[in-house]
Amino acid sequence: MSRARWIIALLLTTGFAGGIGFAVGERQGRVAPAHTRKAAATLAPNGSVAAAVQAALLDPDRLAGVEALAALLRKSGPDQLAEIRAGFETVFLDVADIEVVLLAEWWADFDPKAAFTWSQNSAIGHHPLVMHSVLEAWARRDPLAARDAYAGLVDPFLKRGSIDSLMSGWDASGQPGLIEYVRSLGASVDALMSMSPIARRHVLRDGPEGAFAWAEAFPEDPPEDALRFKLQLFRRVVSAAAPIDPEKTAAFAARHANGPNGDGLLTRAAKGWVSQFGDGEKAMRWLSTQPDGKQRDDAVQEAYVAWSFGWRDQATAWLLAAPHELWLEPALLVHAARLAITDPEAALAVARGLQNPELREITFASIGDTWLRRDPEAARRWLASGEPSENVRNQILQRAGEGQQASQAADARAPAAP
Repeated sequence: MSRARWIIALLLTTGFAGGIGFAVGERQGRVAPAHTRKAAATLAPNGSVAAAVQAALLDPDRLAGVEALAALLRKSGPDQLAEIRAGFETVFLDVADIEVVLLAEWWADFDPKAAFTWSQNSAIGHHPLVMHSVLEAWARRDPLAARDAYAGLVDPFLKRGSIDSLMSGWDASGQPGLIEYVRSLGASVDALMSMSPIARRHVLRDGPEGAFAWAEAFPEDPPEDALRFKLQLFRRVVSAAAPIDPEKTAAFAARHANGPNGDGLLTRAAKGWVSQFGDGEKAMRWLSTQPDGKQRDDAVQEAYVAWSFGWRDQATAWLLAAPHELWLEPALLVHAARLAITDPEAALAVARGLQNPELREITFASIGDTWLRRDPEAARRWLASGEPSENVRNQILQRAGEGQQASQAADARAPAAP
């Protein structure tokens, strides 16, 4: 179900359409938020469909207006298209307003080709949100025609924003050729973006375990396949499944982490687990059981970033209370880099305690970059102290020089003040 169709269904089956909640009756004293829409001088005749559309679009209570429009569209058919469009054309709307999306969704249900052409040329419909509804509805009916129409889009913003809708509609149609189409895109951003909605739909429709089995059933990629389709599909299935069932997703990721399609799975499983549930400690403890190596190091670092982004105090308290172990050092790198903003000396103390020499060098470099921007005099004293290696010192100074050159170039390009 597309977003606009879901909105219509919600409006017609919840308190907006019945007697439930604060959105009905006398609105229980709620003051309707007025908007600033204006109508053209020529109004539609009273009692006409165009007048009803106009009234809905101009209702000062936006939610009530959307409810009325959704109900009107629900009971209207192709014969009312001209009048409905006339109603829209008499009101000044912004591009991709939700009412415009609802119009496109309704129209595409019976004439997607015409709705597609309109959305490309309309001042209020030329937007990925509108194209999404049109293209998904078209792909549900005729995925090959929708594919060809999508291929003809010349606006890169519109095209990139519409790939999800083509994939979702095609998958919902049940017609063959979807995976073959994705493979035909080669090693491209479009191919990677195309796989995400397909993976999400399989996870939601079949459950995580069903989606895992579906992905595992694909044959291994030949060596010449630059896209590495199965690896990319595994990654996206894990990202879609982790917020739904993190423990089963973690088991799948661990099972394949060291196989030909395992790169990045631990990271995606842990990030999804933490980002959705905030259960950073459990996710980190799971990572501690995984084999040493880059896969786990990357996952620990990214999981801690996600945890401390949403639950900073909780994540920091846990990290500082945990015994110092090698597997936790990527998280300590993140902690030190953030600490450098307010207390570079304390950040250096964290870096000095790292046992992994490569990670310690990376942490010193990160601290130095931040310190040099915020307190150049103190940072240069540290750089001259002999603690950072020559390699780290040169990296920091080189990046600082490049940043200064970029800033000077930007200043030179800026127009002079009047």
